[in-house]
Amino acid sequence: RGHLTFVGIRHEGAAAFAATAYGKLTGGVAGCFGIAGPGSTNLLTGLYDAKEDRAPVIALCGQVPSDVKGRGAFQDTSRQRSQTLLSLAKPSTQPRTTPNSQTLQ
Repeated sequence: RGHLTFVGIRHEGAAAFAATAYGKLTGGVAGCFGIAGPGSTNLLTGLYDAKEDRAPVIALCGQVPSDVKGRGAFQDTSRQRSQTLLSLAKPSTQPRTTPNSQTLQ
């Protein structure tokens, strides 16, 4: 099995650029994570850089728990805003999968 190393970075944009740099320098896959809402948009510039240079990066974006989604929880993202984020991310990414409770079981 593979080996994972966690590197804590305090801002999503910096995490995306760090993952991109790792991919460019080593050819290995690196991952980054953005919290729900505005945190996910912070990943976009670094992901676009990765796409332009064909650096392998996996980006994960968080969301509030399903039981409070749509109820105004902190950083809850409405369906319309989620679609806007996906449209913003499309030029920066390759095909994506959005997991949900059914696909995770």
